[in-house]
Formats: sequence, C-alpha cells, structure tokens
Amino acid sequence: MKKTIARPRSSACLRVSGAGGAPPNVLVAALVLGAWSFGCSPSEGTAGSGNSGGTVAVQGTGGAQFGGGGAAGLGSGGASASGGANSAGAIGSATGGSQGGGGGSSGGSGGVGGATGPVGTGGSGNGGAIAHAGNGGGGAKAGGAGGKGGAAGAAAGGSKATGGASGGKGGAGGSATAGQGGSAGAGTAGAGGAGGAVSSATLLVELGNAFCAAARTCCAQKSLPTTLGDCETKFPSRLWGLPYFNKGTVTIDNAALAACIAGYKQTSSTCAFQPLEAACKGVFVGTKAPGAACGKGGVPSTSGANECKAGGRVTQCLWTGDSNLSTTTGVCQSPPARGNLGDPCATTCRKNESCVFDLFTSPGYPTATCLEEDGLYCSSATSEPVCASIVPTGGSCAAESTACASTDYCDQTGATPKCRKAATLGQACSSSGPECASGMSLFCGTSSKCEDLGFAYETTCGGTPPFPL
Repeated sequence: MKKTIARPRSSACLRVSGAGGAPPNVLVAALVLGAWSFGCSPSEGTAGSGNSGGTVAVQGTGGAQFGGGGAAGLGSGGASASGGANSAGAIGSATGGSQGGGGGSSGGSGGVGGATGPVGTGGSGNGGAIAHAGNGGGGAKAGGAGGKGGAAGAAAGGSKATGGASGGKGGAGGSATAGQGGSAGAGTAGAGGAGGAVSSATLLVELGNAFCAAARTCCAQKSLPTTLGDCETKFPSRLWGLPYFNKGTVTIDNAALAACIAGYKQTSSTCAFQPLEAACKGVFVGTKAPGAACGKGGVPSTSGANECKAGGRVTQCLWTGDSNLSTTTGVCQSPPARGNLGDPCATTCRKNESCVFDLFTSPGYPTATCLEEDGLYCSSATSEPVCASIVPTGGSCAAESTACASTDYCDQTGATPKCRKAATLGQACSSSGPECASGMSLFCGTSSKCEDLGFAYETTCGGTPPFPL
C-alpha cells in the first residue's frame, strides 16, 4: 500500500488501506489501521475495519489399503494336470493394491505350475499423502514365473511418493517325481515419485507462527503489554490480504511469502522493523485486469487496489461514484495516467513507495500520478494541482514543503526554507535538523540519531501483523 500521500485537490480524496496501526507519533501509512482518507467528503464514506480472513485449509491424507490377494487355484491330481490360475489382489484406496495370489499348487505326476500373479497397481496419493506402490503377484508354486514389482503410486500435491515394492517371490520347485522347478521372480522396485511443492496453506501457518514468536520476544524485551495468548489461532483473521486470497481476487507468490517468513524469523533476533518491511513485499498479487471492477462500496467501503494486476510503478483502483452505496465499485487503472510536467494531477509516487492505492474522486477530475523518478511531484501550490519539478537540494521549498525529493526534507529553521539532505539510519538528527528521511521507517531517537522504528508497538503486541500488505 502507498505509504506517503501528497495532498490531492479538494474535490478528490485518496484512501489507502493497510494492515495495522502505526507506531506512536510516527507516520507510516504502510501500517494504517483500516483506511486513511485525505480530502474525502462525508458522502464518500468513512474507513472501516478490514474483513476477517478465512481459516487455513489442512492438507488431506491418503486412504487406507484394502483387499487381499486372490486365493491360489488347486491343481488336480493325475496325469499332466495343470495348476490353477492366480487371482489378482484388489487395488488399495490411495495406496497400492495388495499382492496377487500365489500360483496353483503342484499337480500330480508331471503337473505344471499355476500362472504368474498379475502386477499390482500403484495407488494415487490424495492431498499430499505418500502413495505406495502395489506388490507384484507371487510366482506359481510349481514352475510359475515370479510377478513383477508394482508401479510407483502417483503423488498428487504431496511431499513425496515411495517406490514400488520388490518383485514377487520365485515359484517353488516341482515335486520330486514330476513338475519342473519354478523360475525366480523378476520384479524390480518402482521408481520413487517426485516431491511436491509446499502449499500456500502450509506457508501461511508458518507465517503465523513466525510472526507470533517475534511479537512475543520483542514485546517482552520492551516490557509492553500484550494480548498474544491466542495469536496463532486468530492470525488468519488478522492477516490483511487473506480475505482477498480466499475469494480469489489475489494470489500468493509463495517465494515472496517464504522470504517474508524468513524476515519474521530474523526479526525475532533483531526486533527491527525496516528489514522486515523490505522482506515482505510482493506476497499478495492482484488478478484483475485494467477496466475490471475493484473493491466494493458500502459503509465502510472495501479497498480494491490490491486486487488489480500491477502494470508498472502505480496501481490504482479509481472510484468516481458514491462509495457509500453497496452497488458502487472502483475500476482498475493499471497503469493509471502518468503525469508529465504541467499536467493536472491527483497524487505523487515517491521512489521509496509501492504506490498501490484507491483514488476516490468525481468524474472529470484529474487522476494522473506524478512520479519522482520523472523528477516530478503533484504540486497544490496553485488552484489546479499540476505536476511540477522537484526542488533540488539547497533550493527553496518556501512555496511547498513537499517540493523536496524523498531523500531530502524542507528545512524551515532559516529565513528561507530550503531542501536539505535528510539523515538515514544511524546518522545524527535533531528537531532543528537534520530530520530523518521520510518513508524509511525511521525516527530521531533519544540518542539524537535516526533509529529503526522497532517491531514492538501497540499493534504487533496486540497480535496484528504489519506485513505482508
């Protein structure tokens, strides 16, 4: 979500949804609780709390094996009697079929052994269970060839599949007076199945565990009050993007989610905020194409910018109707209009911002965004906001304090306000300057140096994760 908001014109408003409350006395819009509104008239609705997330699905397990092998045929006595044929075992549900029946018993004088038992069929894995291959049928008791090993079970979405069992036993030798000895079983073991990828559901459980562990550790270090007893249980309902994932309007990038989990585990040791913010980007990915409906009106309205496919530096859900009405939606603008110098504009996108936001305005009003990488910002110094050139370091910011670059701040301690270089992590700062750089999760600490905001504060100690957004 967009972290820093430039002032839009009076007839429009910019609302940015997020996942939690910002630390005291610090403006960090990536952590807003519910939604922030700028310039929104009463008819355009007020921000509300996020929807509750669904529960995480649990991985299924494979079925049990059923069915024994067929009974062996009985050889008839007498001259040259043939042995009975084998019966195949039934195929197990989810695991492999059982071993085929043995060959027929030895015949009378000169009797021939029963036929080889059929090959067992491998069962398919269900929901991640380990699939086991079927066993091969046994060789005939007299003269029958050994059954082949069962094929490997197919593992559908599981962690692994085991190979087939070894081949059936060779047939026993014929009687001393007549039948010829059976040949050895030829079975070979089935190949092992390929390992399946870890599911989003599994990773979300890991994310909840990692966040709760970090919150308990860091809040205890600061001796802050907590309500974390049910942290893991309530985590799904507190994760900001999960309701969108459950209804299919966003997907999860599992690689980005794994990086976010690693970030939370690191936070348990450092209790730092800034590295975690960087580690948890790009987890939720919008699915809606430009022109598609996004969000839902009502009191409160539901943000829709994160549902839109990213198409560049700026992703916007544009609302021009009455957002108080449940029938109203926004429209995905990805990318929205990119302002040029002098163009009417709605807001600014700074280099250190993600710039994914909902824009609430009226038909006919500007919707363009001015990008800092183009050397522009949306200036409201005139009656009509337009894209203007960013003031370089040392230049005057008397007209607007927002005219400086994101790496600068407007120093108003002198007779003429000027853009000065902002301090970064560990550098000296003070109320009289230099100030800490905005949008970098820093504040000027008691040591008169820019410090990390820290992970432990009211929202995280209350069990609400700040990321991913």
